[in-house]
Amino acid sequence: MRIVASLVLAAAILSSSQVASATLITPDTDPFNRFEGDPGAVGFTLTNDLSVPLTVTSISTSLIENQNRFERDDKVTSSSIANDRCTGFMIPSAGTCRFTLNFTTADTSGTNDNDVGTWRLSVRSIGTITIGGQQDSDLGTGNVIVNVLDPIPEPGSAMLFGVGIFAMLAYRLRQCAVGEAIRG
Repeated sequence: MRIVASLVLAAAILSSSQVASATLITPDTDPFNRFEGDPGAVGFTLTNDLSVPLTVTSISTSLIENQNRFERDDKVTSSSIANDRCTGFMIPSAGTCRFTLNFTTADTSGTNDNDVGTWRLSVRSIGTITIGGQQDSDLGTGNVIVNVLDPIPEPGSAMLFGVGIFAMLAYRLRQCAVGEAIRG
């Protein structure tokens, strides 16, 4: 649900007569599934729901939080902002801009234990809102849930494993047959 995926900021009083409604930062998809060891990228849209233009001065990743305290090996290991079409631009009222959150994943245990690591990644936007002068403001945060999954063996690997087991069984049966033939 979009309400879970995006955090709507509470109204902030910018001057005695002007109230900002909210600024929304929403991911393109939520939750986002990625196999461990694979990098990922989630696009975000920042929507100016204020009645005045704003200028975004920075967007940063602000939080990587483990949502499953029992899962410690399937992790989001880093995150960064890319393709930033917001920072340095004036966004008009009801206007939007886009940026991408890149992240990397890993399994720190090195074993495939068929579990899922669930992580919440947050992005934070700072900007300038112009109302009879300029004022810095925390424009908002957006969140996305990333599920880090253990890889599924490819069908070729499973088939190779099956052929190997069959070959060992055939070799063992042949050894037993040869032994019985010698004995007699």
